[in-house]
This record gives sequence, structure tokens and C-alpha cells, in this order.
Amino acid sequence: MAEHVNGALVVVVQTPQDRYRRRVYLTAAAAERAVRRAGERGQSASVFLAELRPVHRVGRWSA
Repeated sequence: MAEHVNGALVVVVQTPQDRYRRRVYLTAAAAERAVRRAGERGQSASVFLAELRPVHRVGRWSA
């Protein structure tokens, strides 16, 4: 399903303290590895498909 989405994958991990950590991944493989690692730690994890796109340019910076 992720192959058909023009966006990113967001992994949400619920910690034992009932807190949530969110991380953005650009490939399905990276998101799957994150979920697998969370499971190995005994944490609940889910992958959400999300679309990330520019909405407004805030400023102009140079390197």
C-alpha cells in the first residue's frame, strides 16, 4: 500500500509509560524495521501513512 502513497510513513510507538513517540520514515522498509525493533523491546507500534507537503515558505536562509 505504501508504494501507492506520495508521502511519508509515520511510526507511532506507545511506551510502557503510556507516552507516544512519533518518527517519520521515507521508505516502507525503514518504517518496518522501526516497528520490528519496538516490538522486540515489548512496545506497541503502528505505521500510519501521511502526506507531507509544503504549505508556506516561512523565510529565506542561505548556507
